[in-house]
Parts: sequence; C-alpha cells; structure tokens
Amino acid sequence: MKPVIGLTTSINEDESVLMMNRSYISAVTAAGALPVLLPATDDPDVIAGYVQMIDGLLLTGGGDIDPASFHENQEWACGEISPVRDAFELQLCKAYLARGKGPVLGICRGVQLLNVALGGSLYQDLAAAYPNATLAHRQKQRGIYPSHNNSISPGSRLSRILSAHEIRVNSHHHQALKRVADTLSVSATAPDGVIEAVEMRDHPFCIGVQWHPERLWNQPGGEMHARIFQAFVENAIKL
Repeated sequence: MKPVIGLTTSINEDESVLMMNRSYISAVTAAGALPVLLPATDDPDVIAGYVQMIDGLLLTGGGDIDPASFHENQEWACGEISPVRDAFELQLCKAYLARGKGPVLGICRGVQLLNVALGGSLYQDLAAAYPNATLAHRQKQRGIYPSHNNSISPGSRLSRILSAHEIRVNSHHHQALKRVADTLSVSATAPDGVIEAVEMRDHPFCIGVQWHPERLWNQPGGEMHARIFQAFVENAIKL
C-alpha cells in the first residue's frame, strides 16, 4: 500500500474556494505516494482524523502568514492573509508533530508556517526589514527556471539527501524566516544570508525549504529537487 500524503490547500479571498497547484500532486505521485487534499477546518475532531489518516504532511505554498501568529502587528508591506488557513495549518502542524515521527515537508509558505508553529518568527517583507536581501527573491521568470544558488549546511540531513553542498533554486517569496524556532536548525542559506531551509533536530524527516522543488523536480537538472520528495515519501513508507 502506498503511503498517504496530506497536502494543505490555499483558500481564495472570500474563503469560498479551495485551490491546489497540480505540481504538488505530480511531485508526490511521482515519488510513489497517494496525495490527499486536506480542506481547512476549525473542528478539532476533523483535524485529529486527518492526523490519523495520513502518513506524511506536506505544508504547501501560498499567501502570507498573519503576523499575529508570531506576536506582531501587520506592517504596510505584509501581503494578503487567510486567518482560516493560518489557524487550521498551525493546529494541524502541531498535532501531526505531536503524534510522533511522521515526515513533514514545508514548501515556501510551508517552511514559514513550520517555523511559526514551533515558536519562530518571520520578516514580514524582506525589502522593508532585511536590507541585506539583495537577491530577487521574487524572481521575474517562471517557477520552472531557477534564479539563484543556495549553500547547503555540511552535515545537515538536507545535505545527505541532496549529496551536495549547493543547489540552484527558484524564488517566489517576500517573507522569510527571522528568528528560527529553538527546535529547528538552519540547513540552507542564500548568498545574501536569507534562510532558505531548516530541519528539526532529532526527527527523521521534518524539513522546510523556502523554494519550490515541486516546480523543478521534472525539469532539466532537477534531480536534486526530486530527491527531496523521494526522501519524504521513503520516510512515510517507514512508518
């Protein structure tokens, strides 16, 4: 039986429509898992059911996270937020991690959500709050094309998965990790110092990346991005 991977979904502005980019589904399916979309809910029994049903949790990309989640007021540069999605994903992430050692993969917004769920904080806008952010973290080309290199921390779980100390990535974000949660370690950085990946210490697979590997894994030169999904699913199979 293939492992079941739960994918969080985006929500439109009036919170009436759930959305999912097919690239996430394709990447999870190609890695050998069964993708299941998890609609947002505030029902704790439903969230508990999700936690028991899935073998791995993929926190997907999307809009900004409400700064209230990390005890800040919204600044002018903060983008669109969904309180419904924020509340659901924070509860889901905490509940799933509390269950045990099931794998978690956070992508773009997902790495930010993971950090906030564990007690960290974010830059609400890199251009406004992080003057050393000199790269185009919101690249102009399509997501299937990378735009900058990231350095991978030697000895990290991510470096073992990728078998490399550098990876070329795409970039579609304006928020980023600020204070890293105590239980996380930085495993990749951009040349301008922006944190691009973290992983939970003493966990078989709890990794968040700031880029979008689901848009690169099946592109020329995308083998390392495919390895992220393969390792994620392999850890789900071990459960």
